[in-house]
Amino acid sequence: MIKKLSSASENPDYLSVDRYGLDVMESVEGSSSVSEELKRQVEEFVKFTADYKVIQEKQRSRWNKYLALNAVLERSQKVRDMTKKGIPPEFRGHVWQVLCESKQKQKRFPKTYYSDMLAKAELGNTAAIEDIEKDLYRTFPKKAAIDTGDGVASLRRVLRAYSLHNPTVGYWYA
Repeated sequence: MIKKLSSASENPDYLSVDRYGLDVMESVEGSSSVSEELKRQVEEFVKFTADYKVIQEKQRSRWNKYLALNAVLERSQKVRDMTKKGIPPEFRGHVWQVLCESKQKQKRFPKTYYSDMLAKAELGNTAAIEDIEKDLYRTFPKKAAIDTGDGVASLRRVLRAYSLHNPTVGYWYA
């Protein structure tokens, strides 16, 4: 779904983002007008989006029926099969928490674990923290949700906490 869509021929420098805040199109670098290839890609994307809405409605219907019949979502072959076909955006958070057993994993740590990790990160200047600072503004540079002070601060906190939670991995920018 495109939040903002203007005519490419009228405004070659416009930016359109999908529901996740990622760019779906940009003007061709170094060109003052939009290329025919970019116009073709925009048309293809718009057609794909329309076609995908039909698929999403089928997924939504399937998940609504399943959840209406099953008060508790459990890991099963049926849920795996449905997941392979796609999870509608409004169900993803809940379904993925069940599939990765995040609630059970949370019980292994104290409720203050994340804030404890953040406090610990403030105390020391590890190599991971230095690398995180170098990479913060290179990660999703045009993602609307991150390209703000709050977005960068949120990403910083999560990356620092994880680097301390799992010191074997630490931090890797890939």
